[in-house]
Amino acid sequence: AGFHPDPAFASTLRAAIEPTPAGEWDIEKDILAVLRPPATFALYHGFGNALFARVIDRLLGEPSLRVLVAPRTDEQRRGILARGNGNLRVLARGVRGLDLLARADLVVSAGGTMNREAALLGTPAYTVLAAPLGAVDRWLIEQGRLIHVCGDADLEKIAIRKATERRLPLARERIAEEVCDRILEPIGRLW
Repeated sequence: AGFHPDPAFASTLRAAIEPTPAGEWDIEKDILAVLRPPATFALYHGFGNALFARVIDRLLGEPSLRVLVAPRTDEQRRGILARGNGNLRVLARGVRGLDLLARADLVVSAGGTMNREAALLGTPAYTVLAAPLGAVDRWLIEQGRLIHVCGDADLEKIAIRKATERRLPLARERIAEEVCDRILEPIGRLW
């Protein structure tokens, strides 16, 4: 709630990308896919996720698409850079996450937070999480704000297009006050 995109974010983003995009990357006009790899080091993710690599392969098959990966580890960063594809880059340093997700035309994550934030902002979001989905993710899927890509047959669900029309964000300006009011309501009845 209350998020307002930074109008200068394109230049901030360009400076944070490794290797620095050459002239073929037009951050303002290109279709931008932001990807988040699986948290293979986390206890909840004690297994591989080969689907994420196949997502990258599918996306790189689209010449009009720019793929930007927000790696979790240096090992993931090196693995992405080793692919040597001109349409594939990594974030070399942190940027304001909501600006990144609002600027993206689609987000694919093998985790949860970035997908949830993208879905709430109205950015097309896809989950390739191999672990059981949480209640919030299942609710976002029911609402049509998050798409679950479970296997190779689902890769075609990933829509590659400019996100010119986004769904309205799922946020309310007074949400913090509303939550506090609900928590305090029973206490007020006692007085």
